[in-house]
Parts: sequence; C-alpha cells; structure tokens
Amino acid sequence: EKDGWRRGILARHWPGVPIYRDVRDVAAGLLDTGVVPDIITGGFPCKNTSVAAAIQGRRSGLDGPESGEWFAMLDVLETLRPGRAIIENPDGSAEWSRQIEGGLSGLGFHLLRLPVTSQSVGAFHIRRRVIWLADRDRSRLAKSGTAFARATASDARRAAHRDACLSSIPRSLRVDDGVPGSLDRRKRIAALGDAIDPRVVKEIGLALQA
Repeated sequence: EKDGWRRGILARHWPGVPIYRDVRDVAAGLLDTGVVPDIITGGFPCKNTSVAAAIQGRRSGLDGPESGEWFAMLDVLETLRPGRAIIENPDGSAEWSRQIEGGLSGLGFHLLRLPVTSQSVGAFHIRRRVIWLADRDRSRLAKSGTAFARATASDARRAAHRDACLSSIPRSLRVDDGVPGSLDRRKRIAALGDAIDPRVVKEIGLALQA
C-alpha cells in the first residue's frame, strides 16, 4: 500500500506485519525473511479497466499506468510460486479477463472465475466484483468453488450477514448520511470505494478450507 493514510490503518489493525509501499518489493521482501506464502491474494487498480473508467474516458485496459500493475502482481506469483492465488477486480472487458486468465494459466494454475456481489452475502447494495480462484490442485479448486456456491446460495447465511451489517451500522457510520464527518471524509470514502466487502472475503476464506 503506497498511500500513507491507508498504511496507518493497516498498521493499526495488523501491528508488526510488514507493509510494502510497492508491489514490486513484495517478492524480494518475503524471500529475505524466508517466508514462502501458501496463498497470495490481491486486487490490482481498476482505474483503466472498470466501467467507471469507460465513463470517464480513460479505459485503456491493462496497458494503462494503474491497471498495468497487474503484470507486477503476476511477477510476484511467478517468483514466489504459491499453491493458490486469489485475484479481485471489478468486472471489466472480456479481453482483459482473457489476459489475466492467460497469465495465471501460464504459471500452472487451474482457474475458477466467480462473479460476486455484496448482495450475494446479505448486503443491501450490489457492488459487483469478479474473483479469480487460482489453484495448482484442480480437485481442491473444485471443492472450493462448490463450497462458495453453496454459501452464497444459502438464505440463512445471507440473513446472518445482513443482521451483522445492521447491528454494525451505529458503530461504523454514526451519522445518518454515511461516513462520519469528524474524520477525513474523502480519504475514508476513497478507501471504502477501493475495498472489497469483508463478507465476501470471509466466504472465500471458508470455501478455501472446505
């Protein structure tokens, strides 16, 4: 994470965990510590690939300066060679999806593409995203995909997430028009806009343990 404000948030929640400013430093940094991760997960910038980018006239795809960071992430996967990878981004052009999937397949991963929404895990808003599950073990990947599909199809699971969302609103929002004005409002809104719904992350994590 290169943004100083967001780095501070991460450091507060995960004290003592290294935070690299540039994705290009991740592989070397982990190799220096002797850490070889089993799973690497991340979402590269969508500023040149998303529907919003098209509306703003800057949809240059993975050739763009921000979304082109995907190739740096692919280099990390090639260097560290984890058993699994999880890639997240807003839905974009099928052309760029093919580039992403081709890069992952070229590293020996089997792939599962999961179009997801926050509504599928009980939220009141849609928030479309695409998750690629990449696994070198085909049978393990199939089990993860089945577990995730069952979880997102469960009315009881969605209801539990929705109840948790409702109970958290007074603590997280505190005002009737969204993010608290007492904090750095623009930074918070931007960070929330770049984030993935944590309920989606939770269900993916549980699916990987299936």
